[in-house]
Amino acid sequence: MSGHFLGPIPPKEFLKSFLSKELDMEDWPIDKKGLSKRLSRIPLTGNEVEMYQPFIEAFKDFIPGMQFRDTHANPDGRRDNLATDIAVYDSDDLPEGTITDFSKMSIFLEFKSRPEGDPFRDPKNYKKPKADNFRFESADDKPTENRGQIGSYAAAIAGSQFRLHLFSVSICRENARLIRWDRAGAVVTQSFNYKKEPELLADFFWRYSHLDLRQKGYDPTCSVALEEDITKMGDYERDLQEANSIHREFRKLLVPDRKEPDKGSQFIISYPPYYESYSPFARATRGMLAYDLEADALVYLKDYWRADADGMEKEGDIYTILEDYNVPNIAPFGQGNDVEDHRTLTHLLRSFEWACWTVSMVQLRQYRMTLKVVGHPLTDFSSSREFVSAVADAMEAHDVAYFDARILHRDISVGNILITEEGKGLLIDWDLCINLKRKETGNRRPSRTGTWQFISAALLKNPSSIHDIEDDRESAFYVLMWTALRYSKHVTLPTSSTGPAEGDVVAFLRGFDEYYLDASGSPKGGTAKVAILVGPALTEVVQFSKRPRLAELLSELQRYFMVRYERKPSPKDFQVLRDMQASDLGISFQSSTTAFQYEHRLKMLKEPNWLVDIIRSYLTGDNWPEDDVAEPQEFLSKTGSKRKMVQDQDNLHGRVAKRRGAVSAPQ
Repeated sequence: MSGHFLGPIPPKEFLKSFLSKELDMEDWPIDKKGLSKRLSRIPLTGNEVEMYQPFIEAFKDFIPGMQFRDTHANPDGRRDNLATDIAVYDSDDLPEGTITDFSKMSIFLEFKSRPEGDPFRDPKNYKKPKADNFRFESADDKPTENRGQIGSYAAAIAGSQFRLHLFSVSICRENARLIRWDRAGAVVTQSFNYKKEPELLADFFWRYSHLDLRQKGYDPTCSVALEEDITKMGDYERDLQEANSIHREFRKLLVPDRKEPDKGSQFIISYPPYYESYSPFARATRGMLAYDLEADALVYLKDYWRADADGMEKEGDIYTILEDYNVPNIAPFGQGNDVEDHRTLTHLLRSFEWACWTVSMVQLRQYRMTLKVVGHPLTDFSSSREFVSAVADAMEAHDVAYFDARILHRDISVGNILITEEGKGLLIDWDLCINLKRKETGNRRPSRTGTWQFISAALLKNPSSIHDIEDDRESAFYVLMWTALRYSKHVTLPTSSTGPAEGDVVAFLRGFDEYYLDASGSPKGGTAKVAILVGPALTEVVQFSKRPRLAELLSELQRYFMVRYERKPSPKDFQVLRDMQASDLGISFQSSTTAFQYEHRLKMLKEPNWLVDIIRSYLTGDNWPEDDVAEPQEFLSKTGSKRKMVQDQDNLHGRVAKRRGAVSAPQ
């Protein structure tokens, strides 16, 4: 989330800009003097928990039709056991007791009893906030941790509901900040003393309670399904419920038409959805099973926020190009387009006088679409041969799209390959692709594209480098390796260079999550992936029981991709090769040189059909069992000193597992 918090906007300007329904303060339930008296009962020393109830008592009358709830001790078990300090719910949609329920929460409040816990710091000179490279986000450990805490709550609300934006309040002792979140970033006010200026918080709650749902940030294209709509589903009602383990009710979602976005059709989904994005910012892609009311069929529905920037085309337009070139192994597109005028606005405020430095931002627009396919995730394979074959199918789609249609996918990952009921692999999620025929006229989205764990080491090490076909193919190698290690039975072999065998598998898997910030604050990685590629061959480290061809395939691909990172042959080596070529010596002689092998492997990484052909060459023969179904592997104990080392991998495994219900077909 670093660099995505924009501030400090003056509180009155915040209220005027985002809660514009100005109301007469004479209608307040109590006057400013009475409010100040209530606020005097809030203790400013001791445990922050002691602040909650007096705060609720002070402001409860300023939010008619809504209720404050102290939820700090009752976490939401369906959302990583997160718990806000105080949650605000609509009075007619309250959860039971004091439990935290992010799928019902309207806004949240987070308290800290000490001022040094403030996640942000205001500049000394409000008129020159960018002077001396000032950073609004406090870099100290505790403020950074608290900023991550409120970010996780915002992500849980936005991911558990259909929201365009949301609001929260950050309290640090007697000071407060108001925050507005959208998918581009968060706008944060200057810190103000709510005991000396109680009208600011009171006005915020008073205005908020009088806003309509759209102004509060709720998506108006999501509504409760009518009983007659639910009845029409027939047996599909059970299928939708079974696909969502946290099902509570059915909702209707509007999906715009592909060619006429002002028109659209209604689809029924199970609600609340899983939240898959752990950040409150960026695309927040989520997929789910949906019922098409018009076609009387189940489809795959995808909802996300796309970058509205030059060079980034709508996914429906990309599918039109793919269809024109008869690209195989892609899901048939249903319908979809930008959802009404739903777009972010945080980026528009970066040039205001009060705004401190942030990362570059672009406008994001909500996009919703359906695919006429019901498949299951790559990690739900019926045999290892099936998942390897599915990757080959997906990369065949990738090759035809790249070499014929001139479309580069740029997000090859485990979650973007589906397996059909017939065992065919499909490549989905073309929203980050680039049309190589289109000349860019402006800045593209400023962040690295792709799913971090599967991005090539070259792109992670150098974010400014150009994303090309060899990067996507390297991503496919990581998909094969990660899926094999995480979902296929294997044993590890000790090596003299790395010590205990168990450490080798951990090292491999940790390579997917390596992340650090360079001196400029830009995220980087890739060093661990390079170590994997140029290290011992996978056949020396891992043995897949009764599947020798799987380990052999991974080792051969490792040998090819390591050429991008290994030491380049010396000029003398290249001269020897050039002399052979000038003397018309045969390939058998040339291929014995290190320079030839180096150039050959680099060339093959760009050759049409190379990766597909090499994968399929290992699928021939009878050395593949037919019943080794996907089985999550416990590769390391979750206790002890190495617990932190497996946390990221467990999170990734959990996100993949969550998607399973969203895209699985009823049997």
